[in-house]
Amino acid sequence: MESDMVDVKNKVEGMEPVTDDVKALRLQAQGAGALGHWLIQIDSALSLSPAG
Repeated sequence: MESDMVDVKNKVEGMEPVTDDVKALRLQAQGAGALGHWLIQIDSALSLSPAG
């Protein structure tokens, strides 16, 4: 029983770096999405402004 717990603990610890990488990639993707959204908004505002 105790060796089963050690095995589970080792598997969880082994997956932690992968989980952290996935979280980081998700945050980067969300940031890129937000940046893209704002760039589109800025571009739309500039396109609609009257050209002097």
